[in-house]
This record gives sequence, C-alpha cells and structure tokens, in this order.
Amino acid sequence: SSSLGLPPSVWGRSWKSKKMAPISCCSTQRLLPSALLAALWGGFCAALAVGRPQVQVSGRQLLVDGKPFHMKGVNWNPVRRGGKHPEDLDYRGFVETDAEIMALAGVNAVRTYEPVTDTEVLDVLWKKGIFVLNTVYVNAADPIDTVVERMTAVMDHPAVLMWVVGNEWNYNGFYKKLQLEVARTLLKDTARKVRSVDSTRPIATVFGSMPDAATVQFIGDDVDIWGLNQYDELSFGPLFENWAKLPTDKPMFLSEYGADAFNSKEGKPDEAAQARATKSLTEEIVAHSSQHPDGICAGGLIFEFADEWWKSGQPSEHDGVGAGKGAYGKVYPDKTFNEEWFGLVAYDGTQREAFRAYAKISIPSCAGTASSPGCGRAPAKATGGERLKACGAFPSCTGKLGRCSPGPAEVVGSCIPDSKSTTPMTSATTAAAVTAAPAPWTTPTPLLWAPPAYLGQEAAAAAHETGSDGRSAFLGPVATTTLPWSQPAYHPTYQGEEVVAVAGQERLPFFVRRFLATRRITHLGGRIPMVSLGMLLAAAALLGVTCAIVAWRRTSGLRGAAAAARLP
Repeated sequence: SSSLGLPPSVWGRSWKSKKMAPISCCSTQRLLPSALLAALWGGFCAALAVGRPQVQVSGRQLLVDGKPFHMKGVNWNPVRRGGKHPEDLDYRGFVETDAEIMALAGVNAVRTYEPVTDTEVLDVLWKKGIFVLNTVYVNAADPIDTVVERMTAVMDHPAVLMWVVGNEWNYNGFYKKLQLEVARTLLKDTARKVRSVDSTRPIATVFGSMPDAATVQFIGDDVDIWGLNQYDELSFGPLFENWAKLPTDKPMFLSEYGADAFNSKEGKPDEAAQARATKSLTEEIVAHSSQHPDGICAGGLIFEFADEWWKSGQPSEHDGVGAGKGAYGKVYPDKTFNEEWFGLVAYDGTQREAFRAYAKISIPSCAGTASSPGCGRAPAKATGGERLKACGAFPSCTGKLGRCSPGPAEVVGSCIPDSKSTTPMTSATTAAAVTAAPAPWTTPTPLLWAPPAYLGQEAAAAAHETGSDGRSAFLGPVATTTLPWSQPAYHPTYQGEEVVAVAGQERLPFFVRRFLATRRITHLGGRIPMVSLGMLLAAAALLGVTCAIVAWRRTSGLRGAAAAARLP
C-alpha cells in the first residue's frame, strides 16, 4: 500500500508497473479524484496528529515531545461511599470534581486500576494538564484480545501517557493466582498484543516491590518501563541502587507508595504522620529522578488520591483497620496498612496535611511558573465537601458528568448533602431547606446551546446551585431548550471561551460537525485544535483551485484544437 494507507489500485494503474503510461486526458480524469482523495486523507491524518504528544522511553528517561518527563501523580480509583470495586467504579461521575482538586496539588499524571475508555473523562483530565497511565489488562479471566477494544476507544487521545499491563501480578497472579512463570508469560503475550495495537506509546507493568534478574530478562523489551509498588515507612532504602544493578537499561517509577492517615497504635487519625511520610518519600523520588543526569526514576504516583471505604468492613462505614501489619510492606508510623485512610483527601474531598505537603514539592524541572503541573506551591484554595456533590456520589446519578441532586425514587428535585453531612436530605425537609438557604443562584440569560450531558433529566438537576451555607436551593425544573448557562456553571470543561467554541460548531457544515462529534472534540482545548481544522479546509480549498485550473487548461486546449480543425 502507499504511504498514505491507500491501496495502489486507487491510482488507476499499479505503481509497481515498470512502465507508466503517459498521462492523457482520460488518465487525468482518473488521477484527479484519486489525488484529491489522497490529499484529503493525508490532511485528516495530519490533523489527528496535531496536539497529541509524542511519548517514548530513551535509556532511563521517559520523554514527552523529546523532553524528560517526571511524573508527580496519584493513583485514582473513584468508588462512591457504599459501593464496591470494580462494579461501582465511576470515573465519569467523579472526574470533574477530582481533576479540579488534583490540579491544586500540581498533579500531572494519574494511574488507574481498570481501563478508562471514555474520551470525555480524558478530556477533563487533559484540560487540567493531567496524563493517564491507562491500565488495559489486570485479570487473567479476560482474554488477551480484550485490550484491542479498550485501547482503540481512546488510542488517539493526547491524555494517554502509556498503557499499563498488570498490577502486582507477582502477588496476585493476575487475580487468578497464576504461578509466577505462567504470569510472566501472560504479561509478555499481553504486552505484545498491546504493541501490535499501538506502537507509539510505552508499555508499563506494575510489580510488587522489586523483580529479580530472571524476571526482568524474561520480559526483556516487551515492557518499556517498570512500575514498582513499594511501602517502606520514611525511606525507600537501597531501592534505586538495587534497580540499577538489574540486567536492564529500562527506567522505573514508583507506581504506589505513601502512608495512611490513621494511627492504629493510638486508635485515631494521624495526618501529621502521613504528611511526614509523603514529604520524605516524594523528595527521595525527586532526588533520583531521571531528569537528573544519573537518575533512573521517572517519577512516582502516590497511593492514593481519595479514601476508599469499601476496603474493609461495611462499604458505607469508614473503618480504622485494613489489611493489617506486614501485608505488602511497612507504612509509617504503625507499620499497618489502614487501607481506608490512604487518601491525600478524605472521601468528601477535604484536603489532608499530606495533600498540602505533596502540593509543595516540585519536580526537578518545572515547566514554567508555579502554576504548571508538577511544580510545587501551596494549594490555591482549601477544599471540603466537593466530592459529596459529584454525580458519582449518588447511585441515581452514576456515570454522569457534573453535580447531582437526586430525590426519592431517583426523581430529581430534592437537595444534595451539604459539606458537613453525609446523609441526603429527604423530601420532607426539602421545603424547609429551600426556605432557609440564603442567596439562591440567580438564573442567567439562557443560551441557545446546552451541553449534551445536561439534556433531559439533567437539565432539572442543573437548576440546583449551592447557597453560601453549602446547601442547595431548588429553583424548579428548567426547559431543556433554554437551559441557563453561564459562569459559574457545573461543567468546568465548557466554561468561558469553550462555550463559544462549541456553540460555533453548530454553524459548521454537517459533515464537519459529524467528524468532530466522532472525535469527541468539544472545545478549543480538544483533541484536534480548531486551527488544524482551518488548515485542513484551506488545503481542500487549494486542491479545489488546482483542479479547477487543470480543468480550465484542459478545456482551453480542447477549444484550441477544435478551432484549428475548423481552419481551411
């Protein structure tokens, strides 16, 4: 096939022929449509490539657009209170609230434990400068070929930093208790399948603690970068030196590390201890960063962003004890894994001392000002209660972007919980709450355009806005055709100029809007910048002019020949 991915037959005559026929009028008729098609195809491919970073591993470094990249990240597994993993995992329901809080700490990457296949979730993270280490295979119960669908759903999105295969598979045997030798073979085969689908991004695997030389040699080049889950109180000890001794030139990163915020010795929360461990361990990672000349570590993703209440006991209760002592290492200060307390923020989004400590730590080379992802600074604002208002916090609003106000029988109409309560208000208290809520949201001038996420029942939910005391005032249902929309609005992805950009798409030709819709492009910061679309249309116009000139010259030639034939 040709370099454009078009079969040779599209040219009207095989390009493999030793002798090419002279281009006559007839052959021109065949070539022009084909050339136009090829040019348009190339334009579309070029447009797709614009805005997507080039990610690769070179030596001990992870490179993004040719520059060493250090991950200052978090592990992210958003499950609502009362829910369980993985059935109640809800990236979409929590992403807007969580990404906003992550950005306050300078987070530039998240690792997931299940595949992210929703491009709108990636849009929100990308808007905040956050990459995703997208885990596409963890369970041996799934056929290896399942990675194909999971990858192709989001493969073109710029937020995908790398593909991840496995999580502590040496401990759990890909969650099927496979023997180490079998698990290693499964990893190798899966990584090769991933590479066959997308060879443009690195492949990572996550190992519990340190692999041995035989495992590293067996996997070889099928994995580009290794993630290590390591818990060692206040220091990683000889971890980095031991990695350097292995028979591999691959970089590593800390895929899990940190400490929880509960002290089982004292039987109460201990935020200061968690903050101390967070600061000590993260600074050690930065000291061994591959952004330094002799560094071998591409960064770290602390465990974890927010508390998960399903880990021990009742999923609706915040238990003090999790996996117990010595489960997967040691955590400061009690050497105990209190699994439900590892969050940098509490379940409701309240920042802990560890969050503020993590926010102040910079990666070795901050790209720009202190507001750039990865750069250290104190959080610009405190948070608390925001996650209680996320759609993901309510079973009736699962899988929806924005905030939610579900009522009895999942009918939108009652108030959402305030920042001091974890119990939704009942319909009996709604009227009193509305009366008591000060300064209800003022309805702005309606726009003709409304985000798709708020059509139908969500339109009524969007009519709820938080009063100054943290409670919601119910303003009644809103017609979906005139949904009020202005800042501050629920959907951060569509605030400001993005609203104008999306509204402007309605004036584009149908086939262009259809293309944008299939690519999930909804704002100026989307996956294909509007300037690329302009360049593509300009190229098409230039081709049209060229074809018109060729056609005019051909017509002129025929007219000249006819005139000559009429001469005596």
